[in-house]
Amino acid sequence: MLIEAFPVLHLADLAAPGTPEAERLAAETPEGGMGVVVVDAPGFVVVSQTCDIVRSCADRPYVEVCPLTELPDEAMPLVRRGRRGQFVALPTLSDAALAADLDRVTTMEKSALVQFQDQRCPGVSTEAEVRDLAEALARKRGRAAFPDDFVALIAPLQRRIVERHGRDSDEGRFLRAVREIRVRAVPDWAAETVELELLFIFDALATVPADADVSTQALAKRVVLRGRYADISARSVGLDQISAATYLEADRLDLDHLSPRVG
Repeated sequence: MLIEAFPVLHLADLAAPGTPEAERLAAETPEGGMGVVVVDAPGFVVVSQTCDIVRSCADRPYVEVCPLTELPDEAMPLVRRGRRGQFVALPTLSDAALAADLDRVTTMEKSALVQFQDQRCPGVSTEAEVRDLAEALARKRGRAAFPDDFVALIAPLQRRIVERHGRDSDEGRFLRAVREIRVRAVPDWAAETVELELLFIFDALATVPADADVSTQALAKRVVLRGRYADISARSVGLDQISAATYLEADRLDLDHLSPRVG
């Protein structure tokens, strides 16, 4: 929903503010303590499932919403391709540099949601877009928690992809055509010696560029092996040729952050 100013709230320790908005509130609140930071957003997206929304308010009085946030134009291509796990682009808002910020999920009573009915605009319009949105929401909570040493190892490749994705070059065009990037750890992430396999996945084998190997090998060389990581390989595959077992054995790489394992 697009509205003039949708209030987004979060708690902050005013003795140690972590955002510019919290810093401003801390400057106005010399006594410190916990404070409620309010930021206006240009709208919000309902992310609760329809089956929960239509249930009785007595049983389920709340819905979950995420604020829309304006992003730089250069960030939107990666968001639209699903490469930034924090943000989700909505196809019906493709003319605006707006995305749902999944880091700021909040709750609203259903009775309050009704007040915005006249300002409602669907964020998706096709079955494929509905599936993509559902996948993005699920990935936010279910993304892989990679080992700390892998997060450090893959950082140069991560930066390269972000930097080159929008370039008018063979590498940029290759990266824009890739549906997703996944990584397999052989035999597994806990092993003393690990071999890595990068999978650059395309919608179908027919859409894999003829010179894809040139790009995949160049990108793999960005990873400097060290520690327990003994080898790395890379290949481009279509969804119609990769086995379900291989797909599920691999973990998706999102580019705004890679979550390390805890413990």
